[in-house]
Amino acid sequence: MKKTFIGLLIIAATGAGIFLYLQKKSNPIATTEIRKELLIGKWQVESFQPVKDSLQAKFRCAISPDGLFLCSAGDSVKTDSLHYEWKNKNELVVKGNDSTAISYVITRLTADSLQWQTQDSVQTLLTKLK
Repeated sequence: MKKTFIGLLIIAATGAGIFLYLQKKSNPIATTEIRKELLIGKWQVESFQPVKDSLQAKFRCAISPDGLFLCSAGDSVKTDSLHYEWKNKNELVVKGNDSTAISYVITRLTADSLQWQTQDSVQTLLTKLK
């Protein structure tokens, strides 16, 4: 009886270990390290929550490795030139020329998608343009 109980405990512990390993592997947010070099490139908004106006659905930005953050809304030819910097391990701060700053918490960053959250808990999903 004791051997059976010990065998079941070993099987349960092994199963729990495998489950936790696979759960952590399949969830990119679970890792504390964000590969910041994946941020570089051109992005467009895939979805807003909630959508406030039609211009938000056409938001595009280009992020360069030297800290330049160019963005345009709608079909506008005019782009705003901003600067960004990393704060903490997953917080991106975008600064304007007039000392305004917006902070985004990066919740997901892969080679083709970027998801951030504002201080108002608004989630935004962007996809990388090719």
